[in-house]
Amino acid sequence: MDKFWAWWALVFYILPVFIAIPLIRRRRRGVNYLLTGVALRYDGAVKSIVGVPYYVGFDLDGIPVSLSLSYPGRRSPAQTSLAVEMDSPFAVEVSIGAEDGLPAFGKRWGSQDIDIIRPEFDSDFVVRGPEKNPIREFLTADLQSLFLKWRRQRVTLSIKNKSLRFTVYELIDEDERLDEFISDARTVLVKASGRG
Repeated sequence: MDKFWAWWALVFYILPVFIAIPLIRRRRRGVNYLLTGVALRYDGAVKSIVGVPYYVGFDLDGIPVSLSLSYPGRRSPAQTSLAVEMDSPFAVEVSIGAEDGLPAFGKRWGSQDIDIIRPEFDSDFVVRGPEKNPIREFLTADLQSLFLKWRRQRVTLSIKNKSLRFTVYELIDEDERLDEFISDARTVLVKASGRG
């Protein structure tokens, strides 16, 4: 009977661990390779790279940014995010998120700060900020289309004072999609900084 339990422990506990370790290492090498490639394509140098969640720092049009990829956990969904800390404040302060959960409930009861007057955009996103006019000027038809393109991935944007975070709740681990995400984040960054 003792041999039975020993074999059972070997098959169900120990063996899966030895199988999983190389798979985890391979996944980590793949993500590090992907992030290093992104940094080299955009900046020519990798400023920093840190493991789980995976961060890489590089310059995007002369502005230091950090790109992070995180796998889903017990309490957190998978996400891809680009963050920027500037020396001077952004031209606009805004928070944009998907129309679901508590923000959607608040919107129905009148707590949404800003309507953009494009029914498709207003039905999918909650927009909050201290001043309506700068936000309406910021959210041009092109930017609204950009957000609508990423709506299935629950895109969020937070711009406050000197920081910007553009996030989609999907792990983007393909070069072409990641380039598309960075290009869209660049568009938002340029518009938010008042340069575009």
